[in-house]
Amino acid sequence: MATAYNAISSATAAHSQIDALPADVPEQIGAALAKLVTGSGYILDMGCGAGRIAVPAASTGIGVYGFDLDPAMVAETQHAADEGGLPLAVGCADITRLPLPGASVPAVLSVSVLHLVTAWERALDEAVRVLRPEGVLILGRDWLDPDSCAGRLGARLVEELGALRPELRHSAAADPAALAQALADRGGTSDPDLIVASWVTLQSPADVLGQMAARAHGETWRLDDALLGAALARLRAWAAETWPDLSVAEAVERRFVLSVTRGLR
Repeated sequence: MATAYNAISSATAAHSQIDALPADVPEQIGAALAKLVTGSGYILDMGCGAGRIAVPAASTGIGVYGFDLDPAMVAETQHAADEGGLPLAVGCADITRLPLPGASVPAVLSVSVLHLVTAWERALDEAVRVLRPEGVLILGRDWLDPDSCAGRLGARLVEELGALRPELRHSAAADPAALAQALADRGGTSDPDLIVASWVTLQSPADVLGQMAARAHGETWRLDDALLGAALARLRAWAAETWPDLSVAEAVERRFVLSVTRGLR
């Protein structure tokens, strides 16, 4: 596949540190998901990664199937499930070819994944296929102030990666209008966005660059050393021209947002 959602090895820092959430936020996310899911049976987390959302959901007692293409991430999720005795079953699978029967789950969850999938509409079709008629699709995303240093550096990193490796450019699912249209084309009606949690961190441009270098940023874990080094060199040069002092911290607002779509067919 031509995007980040592939079998690229991510033998780096602990995956649980990627886009890490404050201590109280996972519990808030799990509680919000528990309220949104109706009906019995396991829900599906498409592209579960290291269990950042699947684990909090399962911690509420919701049964969760988690699939991801990265074996190392799947192993971390399985370890967390085993340690906590959670109703969480994980495995390696391509979300464009889900190993589940049709109309088998009450909810499908996907967090910050579709924009990384070339065949993202096929993944949506798979979500629709496995959903029960009354089921819901829950899309989650990490929002941060686009005008903050973290927001500006994150957006610039995406640009630099696209320039260095065009195949790593985000899919059309990154465009809210395109995603909304795809959901509407499949009969979906979306609720207003639900802000599950919001918080403020103090970060400097140097802090953000350090997070990226440590592969703890959502766009960096998948990169090989050469590509990460090239992207960071360009990004550091841009940052030096943008901020007089890279060590000056600022308040960065962040949110975790859920969007619920019903009536998909």
